[in-house]
Amino acid sequence: MRMCKECGQATGRGPTAEYCHKCAIERNRRRSRERRRGAYRSRPRQFTCSGCGQTFEGEPRRQWCDACHPRPSRVKARGGDPESCKSGDTTTVEGRREYQRRYYQKHKKKCREYQRRYTRQYRSRHREARFEASREIVRTTFNTSELMQAPAEKAARMLDQILRRERGFTM
Repeated sequence: MRMCKECGQATGRGPTAEYCHKCAIERNRRRSRERRRGAYRSRPRQFTCSGCGQTFEGEPRRQWCDACHPRPSRVKARGGDPESCKSGDTTTVEGRREYQRRYYQKHKKKCREYQRRYTRQYRSRHREARFEASREIVRTTFNTSELMQAPAEKAARMLDQILRRERGFTM
């Protein structure tokens, strides 16, 4: 059985409880009062940037300052060379193009294989579909509106096909 941190009595609430029921209620009230007053917000919160090592005010969970934040992803993408981060800025269109060009040059064989697979998988289907002749639509039935709107000779042919059971008739 665990003992209460405030009053020293047995908690009687479970193996991880640090306060007895009475002290836990009082502690929660006190903490909510402090939050309403802004006691938690007034504390200076700081973090140390992993990139430059300076200390800044802000959320302690942050690892990077605003200036260093993009650096880690670029360092990983370019093979771990921190100097390469300074040469290419990926925030602009030209910078992204330059990065893509360098990546292609570095991984040319891998990129070409990917392009071949992509072309084989997606482009070849479209070419085949483009040159394929569309299937002729064969109608097997006539309806009343078609018979009524057709000229006399055509209506006679339509009725003849219906009577010979070459075509069906629907209402």
